[in-house]
Amino acid sequence: MAHELLIGRFQPFHNGHVENIQRMTNPAIAVVRGEKVDIKRNPIGFDCQRRLINKVFPNVPVFEVDTDYIPDVLGTLAQKGISVDTIYSGPDRIRGYKSQVDDFNSKAETPLEVNFKEARKVYSGKAVRDAIRANDERQYRQLMPQTLWVDYDTLKIMFKLNEEILSMFEEGEVANTTSGIQGSELPVGTIFKRVTQKRKQRLEELNVPNEESGLNKKRHRMPQITDHESFMGDLRSNGHKFEEVSKNPLDLIPTQGEFNEDKVKALMKSGTTKPAVISNDGYIVDGHHRWLANCENDVKECVCFEVDMSIDDVLEFLKGKPYVSTKKINEGVK
Repeated sequence: MAHELLIGRFQPFHNGHVENIQRMTNPAIAVVRGEKVDIKRNPIGFDCQRRLINKVFPNVPVFEVDTDYIPDVLGTLAQKGISVDTIYSGPDRIRGYKSQVDDFNSKAETPLEVNFKEARKVYSGKAVRDAIRANDERQYRQLMPQTLWVDYDTLKIMFKLNEEILSMFEEGEVANTTSGIQGSELPVGTIFKRVTQKRKQRLEELNVPNEESGLNKKRHRMPQITDHESFMGDLRSNGHKFEEVSKNPLDLIPTQGEFNEDKVKALMKSGTTKPAVISNDGYIVDGHHRWLANCENDVKECVCFEVDMSIDDVLEFLKGKPYVSTKKINEGVK
């Protein structure tokens, strides 16, 4: 039985595609790879695209094609034993596809017999990509099938990696990949390794003072004090003291072992006067990026709030407090 073919970029697969597939009798999907990839518009590699589509429609065959030139698409699928009698695509594409086939048939000994139907364009892939990049999970869920809601965090990480890949590779080296991440023909493991090395290299350029004495804790495990008034009130009610002190930033020791170099550089440019919170044994509790920006700017003295507890006791004291949150390494500048 011949297939009805939905052709497009699927960046990513969303509710608009779902509605169109539900209109089809025997659907198949052709994902257009293209000769050159714009990572911002096409951040998702084919393996990931196929996985997302088949989570929603397990029995729909999904194929990758190098071009959206319809005679070549149909020839590629024919080699895989797939016959197509109808092509669905968006209103911005369908007229061009009809012209391709008409032009081909005017010269070919064996003309192509294929019908065209205009796919309904209710949703936009760009709107989904914008929602992911803006950390707008609510909008993402409105545009995506419920089966794919759990993939929100995975796609966010993928988009972030692609931004880093773009900064690593020259434009001429950027190509497509089927590994799940666009941007290079390199295996995905190598890409992760290169990105990690690049991050480490940039961090080394920042020259973190007293790093060897630090506790090297992960950013997302460090307390971020969101309400300093509540924190100070809590200290008082539990019999603890704190005072405002002036410290040379180079004398302080980092508790956190991860830094976002973009945040540090932004704070170096804007300047920062908000006090860091430190323990009485010289460790930074909250305010690591501000501290490192001061070090990089060669600030000789900075104001800190010193708590009358050791670093271990402060971290224990802050566990589960309502005025404490956590942040991942790539969340906004503090």
